[in-house]
Amino acid sequence: MKKIILVLSMLSALGLALAAIPVSADGGHGALRVAASFSPRFPVVGEVSTLYFTVSFEDGTPGAGQDVMIMMVKSEAAGHGHEGEEPAPEENQGGMAGMNHGGDEEEEVPMIHLVPEEISPGVYSAKHTFEVGGRYIATVNVLGDEVDVVVPVRAAPIAWWFVGGLAGLSVLMAAMVAVVKTVRRTW
Repeated sequence: MKKIILVLSMLSALGLALAAIPVSADGGHGALRVAASFSPRFPVVGEVSTLYFTVSFEDGTPGAGQDVMIMMVKSEAAGHGHEGEEPAPEENQGGMAGMNHGGDEEEEVPMIHLVPEEISPGVYSAKHTFEVGGRYIATVNVLGDEVDVVVPVRAAPIAWWFVGGLAGLSVLMAAMVAVVKTVRRTW
């Protein structure tokens, strides 16, 4: 039982550590550094998301009092390893049910322009509601220097009932092992 508690506590500590790590990007020039975090951690389509950008310079000074502009565009690369491949011909996809996933054409997502406000020295915040899920590239522009940051947007919120069900199943399995261990008293 001690081992189970130890493993569960290690997993929860790992989960908390991963949730606290900000997404960061470093510009190619090295003069501008931008760390980005989001609330919720991964923005969801149709919900208001708060985007935080921490701007600092190479010497570590915060980018306080700067005019920051952010341009976001949906990335063409889906991130599934098919970026360099040619799309399949239309005649091969026409007869397969569900290949278009409910859409006739892939719609063009417009470029999103944000002008965040400074909430503390070097920390800028903007709110936005995404209409389409996927991977967005946010280009943060400060004093003509630009840094690209990836913004992942989920199409639906996390199914917590499913996560809870898996946790319950794990607890049930651990309880069954404990009962079998006490009944048999040997392995």
